Amino acid sequence: MISQNGCKPRDRTLEGQVFIVTRASENMKLGLVEVLIIDEKAVTEFAARKQAEFEKAKARFEAELAEFEKGKARLATNVFLAQGELTVAQKDLDNFKTTLLTNPKYLKMKELENTLTAEIRTVGFQVQPFLSS
Repeated sequence: MISQNGCKPRDRTLEGQVFIVTRASENMKLGLVEVLIIDEKAVTEFAARKQAEFEKAKARFEAELAEFEKGKARLATNVFLAQGELTVAQKDLDNFKTTLLTNPKYLKMKELENTLTAEIRTVGFQVQPFLSS
């Protein structure tokens, strides 16, 4: 059906065939092709509305992507800093353990704990070690 613009639009049926002509001058018939005539103004307005919707959606997406990238960068920085702090803490712990196990005061306290624990056990009490080595 074709609707033509004018004072009184009227519908009428248009029948025919659709062909493609190749560079070699061969005709290729396309069957079951529906041809529509659509008002250019209506299509232009529709396309403009869809373009505006697309632009809004694209702007929202780009803003969300920018926020995601900022968060990702902050997270990477925090991970980097935490790894550095962990390395320092591990070195401090290793140093503390090494220093503690050779510290004369610790060794004396550990010896005293062992002596007291042995004495307490001789009278029948159970004792949990306070200092661990």
